[in-house]
Amino acid sequence: MDIDPYFDRTEIDNRLSITVMIKEFERVILTEDIPGTELRKGDVGVVVEIYNEGEGYEVEFFALNGDTVAVETLESRQVRSATNREILHVRELNAT
Repeated sequence: MDIDPYFDRTEIDNRLSITVMIKEFERVILTEDIPGTELRKGDVGVVVEIYNEGEGYEVEFFALNGDTVAVETLESRQVRSATNREILHVRELNAT
């Protein structure tokens, strides 16, 4: 691709970016802490519903025994897809 040195870099970035849609039942990772919950950046959940073609997601978070810890409606910026180069990490939740 020939790039004009006077071309707006934002336009180049937009033309080169690839949007990958997160799918239902896919594992996702929080990109930030969720205020008012015990959910923290890096927690792993599963998408159970997709809203407005990926603008938002309903995500369920589980304890290791399979019990549901939380179900949250999140914006697309709050989650990302998991990759095959990541490993799960365990942390203890506060007692309820």
